[in-house]
Amino acid sequence: MGLVLALAGGLAAVLLSSPGATEAEDVRGKTSASGGPDLVATPSRTPSATPAPPPLRTCWDGSTIRSTARCPVPRGHEGLEVVSPTFAEAHRAGHCRPSPDDHTAGGYLCLVDGAELHFAWFSDIEKLDAHFAGIYPTCRHRGTVAICHGPEREALRYVDQRFLFEVTSLRSQRDVLLGVRLRPADELLEGDEVS
Repeated sequence: MGLVLALAGGLAAVLLSSPGATEAEDVRGKTSASGGPDLVATPSRTPSATPAPPPLRTCWDGSTIRSTARCPVPRGHEGLEVVSPTFAEAHRAGHCRPSPDDHTAGGYLCLVDGAELHFAWFSDIEKLDAHFAGIYPTCRHRGTVAICHGPEREALRYVDQRFLFEVTSLRSQRDVLLGVRLRPADELLEGDEVS
């Protein structure tokens, strides 16, 4: 251990150092009980920085979360407005009417680019799966969406089974169906950053 004493203009400073020491000790202006410089110094401490909390995010339903949390899964009519910008635009333009369909929890028939599309939601995954197994036996994944084929109709549904929505059309209107915009499930669960 080394000891260095520096005198400059009547001010005494003592720096203690040892192999592996990480802090210098400063005793400028400190005196002992005998009136001389205090050679036992206390390390200077800097307050530790508290990490900033994660940024706030706004969920599809208007609730606010920290970015480490997840938003609730969209449900019902309000959820349908959020998951499908295509449905939201058609609905606002007055191009949709309630669907008389009884196999879903609710839905709409909408005129989009000259095609009639059925936008619907289900109350639980078992009902959605049973519906698809009976009508759309073949599905293939395209990103976050499954494209499913039946004898007369085709359908889109989320691969993430927490999202209980479907969009269907006649097979002859497949091009319009494939143009339907569905927001990615992860984007909906993460929310939008609050500015």
